[in-house]
Parts: sequence; structure tokens; C-alpha cells
Amino acid sequence: VTGTPYAESLRSTYTGFEQVDSSAGVEVIVAQGNFDVTATSPSNSKMENLIVEVRGNTLHVSRKQKTMGWGDNARYRVNVSAPTYTGFEASSGSSITGANLQLADVDVDISSGATISLSGACKTLHGNASSGAHFSGHDLKCETATIDASSGASARAFATLSASGDASSGASVNFFGNPATLDRDESSGGSVSAR
Repeated sequence: VTGTPYAESLRSTYTGFEQVDSSAGVEVIVAQGNFDVTATSPSNSKMENLIVEVRGNTLHVSRKQKTMGWGDNARYRVNVSAPTYTGFEASSGSSITGANLQLADVDVDISSGATISLSGACKTLHGNASSGAHFSGHDLKCETATIDASSGASARAFATLSASGDASSGASVNFFGNPATLDRDESSGGSVSAR
């Protein structure tokens, strides 16, 4: 990418996946199109420490762990393209970002300070956010959305027909799109709202 200090780039082709799982602080950018995966490092990190593999129908993106923890400031950005997606999972400070996605039924799972940000449209969204994670889905225009959030996590989703939110232990769930029906379950300082 012109003007960006990428020291190394690794390009590979993977097929057959419809879910993306990111962990260990790796940044993932998803788009729709033909199957393609491009990995870069803006921090001069060795590409051999990046793990990218397909298991079943899921593309897993992570990095090798040092003997004493992560042990460095390695940064990796992975651009992913696939015809369709049915699920996204992010953990351990990683992130997944996707724009202009056209989805049917999609599952989102975020934990341990990770973030997922999606925009576009979907029919049905199921989301789970925990342990300080953040889901930004208010620009993903869905018909129905079900979100569970706990342990200080926050989630924003869009639903027009129905929304269901469960928030506990200081977590928050905010629905946009003025859903026709709203089910809410709040406990231990959790909050669920819609507008």
C-alpha cells in the first residue's frame, strides 16, 4: 500500500471458508469478493510468526506465542475476501472490520478486549460480547438482532423488526433502527436500550 511503511507482505490464496476467527491482537479487514488473503506487517514483524490457516469452514488468523507471553510489539494486518460470511469471532485484543457487507444470517462473538465493526445489511444477527469487548454494528442494517453482553462489554446493533438484548455485569447493549419489538434482560448493572 503506497505511503504505508509495510516492511513485508505475504500473499496467499485460501478457499472454502465463510467464517473468520481473529486472535492475539491481529487486525483483520474483511470484504466480499473472490477468495483472497493478503497479510502485511506495518511494524517490521517477521511474517513467519503470523498464523493464517483454514480449518473446516473457518479462516483462523493469529500469531505465534513466545515462551514468556507475546513478548514483542508485532503488528499484523490481514485483508480477507470471500463471497459470503456467516460468522466472525475476535478475541485477545484483535479486531475485525468489514464495510458494505451483504449478509443473510450472521453470528458475531467478541471477547477479551477485542473489537468487531461491521456495516452493510443482514437478515438475522446473533451477537455475544464479553470481557470488555466492543461490537459496533449500528451500520449493519439487520431485520432482527439478538445480542448478549457481559463483563463490561458494549454492543451496538441495528434491527428494524425485532431486537433482543441481554446485558449483565456492567455491559451495555444499544439497538438502533427503532425495532418494532424489543425484549430486554438487564442484571448486575447491565443496560439495554433501543432507539
